[in-house]
Amino acid sequence: MKNLIFLLLLLCLSLTQILAQDGLYDLRFVKGTNNLSGKFDLQLEVKASKANTNFHISDQNYRFSFSDNALANPRIKEELTLSSIVTTTTPSTLSFYSPHTLTGSLGNVISYNIELSGGNGYPLNETDWVPIGIVEFDLVDPNACVWFTWHTQDPLDFPNTFVGEIYPDYTLASADEGSYKNLQDCPQNSAQLPITLLNFEASLALKTIVLEWETAMEINNDRFVIERSVNGVDFHRIGMLLGQGTTTTYHAYKFVDKEAYFLAPRVFYYRLKQLDDNGQYTYSPIEVIKMASLDTEVSTYPNPVENELTVRFSSESQEDYSLSILNNLGQEVRYLDPLPRHTETIVDLSDLPAGSYWLRIQEGEAVTSRLLIKH
Repeated sequence: MKNLIFLLLLLCLSLTQILAQDGLYDLRFVKGTNNLSGKFDLQLEVKASKANTNFHISDQNYRFSFSDNALANPRIKEELTLSSIVTTTTPSTLSFYSPHTLTGSLGNVISYNIELSGGNGYPLNETDWVPIGIVEFDLVDPNACVWFTWHTQDPLDFPNTFVGEIYPDYTLASADEGSYKNLQDCPQNSAQLPITLLNFEASLALKTIVLEWETAMEINNDRFVIERSVNGVDFHRIGMLLGQGTTTTYHAYKFVDKEAYFLAPRVFYYRLKQLDDNGQYTYSPIEVIKMASLDTEVSTYPNPVENELTVRFSSESQEDYSLSILNNLGQEVRYLDPLPRHTETIVDLSDLPAGSYWLRIQEGEAVTSRLLIKH
């Protein structure tokens, strides 16, 4: 049997493949369906974010936090598709992964670890969620709300999640992050909970970020305050929606953030602050949105500027670019027709009042921004 596995591995290493470069991954939690009394199962799943980010997965360190007031004693219950048994979809995608471990986990922070021991890595695509494994917990408070929050690649979110990819020449690299789907599960009979939040999701839509959430029941729910952060730590209010008071029926909510698209940061963190009639409040899990950025070189001068701003940029993209100037309210005060991808242009700002502005260069949904000071 060992000889057979060895021969299969040699065959795998000799085959020529076409693997995607620079993979982009999505992660989500799924509540287990076979929970026993006093236990809670959590399934981890991964996929490629979109078609042109398909890749073959190598080493992995999935980091996330859990509600330690409700759960305790995490352990690996079952390895799934990316198991330490040989995994394959075709003869050319033979892979060997190490036994899964929770080494490095501490307190309520889990580190779920997998190493690629041999082969060319399991292929991920944008359509199929791949089950990684199941973590089992002891349920220490059945009346408490259970939540799980991913750790992103942001340095402030340490320890960070790592997902590796393997190239055709068997060199390894780090895949980039796409979206993270957190999970909150609340018991229907939990009297102390002001709301039962079924889900909370953030998504990109045209030039906005759409926040949607659903509740199964609400008790003395006065309002939801929507908060945004650029570092995952410092949150600021960006909007508010009224709650339903007390109700046992389903309700759906939607809030559209029209400002974030025009700001310089490309990663945004969102959460809900739910307030009761008596002023008490709870927070939702955090949702993360990473917006596309241009792979381009941009230079502006002079900056600060008095009258004329020179903008020079170049890129390997085949698309033309649009250029606009925004004030601090996100209002467009200048717009230039699509420009060639290798160009230098002069923008007349002489009639604008002194202050700070944003230069925005856009190709499709990808954007890069620069802060300008006008004297």
